[in-house]
Amino acid sequence: SREELIGQPIEVLVPDSIRPQHVALRDNYLRNPVVRPIGNNRDLYARRKDGSEFLCDISLHPLLIDSELQVMIHIVDTTERRRLENERQQEESHRRLRFVVENLPAGAVYVTGASIAVNRATEGITGYSGDELQTVDQWFSQLFGERSGEVHESYLSDRARHFPETRTLAIVRKDGETRWVEHAAYRDEQNEVWLLHDVTDRRRAQESVVQGERLAAIGQMMTALAHESRNALQ
Repeated sequence: SREELIGQPIEVLVPDSIRPQHVALRDNYLRNPVVRPIGNNRDLYARRKDGSEFLCDISLHPLLIDSELQVMIHIVDTTERRRLENERQQEESHRRLRFVVENLPAGAVYVTGASIAVNRATEGITGYSGDELQTVDQWFSQLFGERSGEVHESYLSDRARHFPETRTLAIVRKDGETRWVEHAAYRDEQNEVWLLHDVTDRRRAQESVVQGERLAAIGQMMTALAHESRNALQ
């Protein structure tokens, strides 16, 4: 109350953590008093009667009253303003991220809680429209069918470890074709971004090379067996 503050040092309103050094700061200001805000580019806190603290803006105004220097201090509680500013910044950050995701040439999925938003490249990879892939559950059930539970468990395990590695997954497109995609994921405290790269053609080419090498090895083995058989017959 007013009565409890009159006659008290200003440090009664200063947080306990900085109260010792504030006396020196106050004395330095009184030696060169000017009108100015304090705490530029850093958060300031004031102390309530119960010891709790709140974010605030503070400005100092020296006044000469009857030849005596006094200082008027403006203290504005900015807790609600800061909260709204943070919300706006987060919304703007998410809006920009979604814009980037939607326009990436690679497949990308933006995840917020249980909801997802897919870009056009992802629609091309999976064959599903964005309206058909709006939740995490739909993603796993639509693309992995009977394996959805197993793949989902693997995803949750990777998520708990902040997605340490890229996975190569077999998905089933809407038209029933199986495609292979590399799946890399990134997350912050609230949101995730999945990046998808269709590697089906590359995988098939690799399998063709492996198959060719196997056939070549079988051919060499058959040649050796025929040679040994001829020798045995002779």
